[in-house]
Amino acid sequence: MGGLVAVLTGDIVKSSSMAPGALDEVFQVLNDAAETIAGWAGPPRPAEIFARFRGDGWQFLLTRPSLALRAGLYFRARLFAASKSYDSRIACGIGKGQVRRGLEDADGAAFLTSGRLLDGYTRSQRLGIASDLAPDLQHLAAAIFALAEQISSGWTSRQAMVLAEFLLPQPPVQADIAARLNITQQSVSEHLNASGYAAILQAIESFEGLNVWDDYSAE
Repeated sequence: MGGLVAVLTGDIVKSSSMAPGALDEVFQVLNDAAETIAGWAGPPRPAEIFARFRGDGWQFLLTRPSLALRAGLYFRARLFAASKSYDSRIACGIGKGQVRRGLEDADGAAFLTSGRLLDGYTRSQRLGIASDLAPDLQHLAAAIFALAEQISSGWTSRQAMVLAEFLLPQPPVQADIAARLNITQQSVSEHLNASGYAAILQAIESFEGLNVWDDYSAE
């Protein structure tokens, strides 16, 4: 498998101070989220791979790079929904990538870019992007990710629980989400408004609508 991919590389915030078992719970949340993301394009593809490494590190390969921002925010929402004390830094690298059997033998610019981006994060940074896109598009993508990071960092656990439903490419209607979460439809609406969902959705749609993805997929 080769071509343009998105690689999300992350590590868990304050993992060394977590209670016994908490880190494993965090990775179970991430793994469950990764399985959901892998199915966004239809049946899960073998190329969409989630792996834990270096104790508190992880990596996820997404073969549809246009979904990178939605995926990064979905990981954050699922973590916050489980516990507001759970968080991960997430660095998205977009470029060429190749996987033969698994992430242990993966290579390509996307993997290098993602890892280097994460290594260069400040202590407070949580979500960013670096890519092989044209410079003007990379600057635009970086701004979109930065704004999305700022908004998502303020989500409460309840807001994140609702947002995780609405971040799906084809989200359920509010009434169904309310029933699933055992809250009122008014509460769903209030959580959406307080979470900045309208701005988040615009950021996602702007990133996914960049006029580069079809060009790359045709290569």
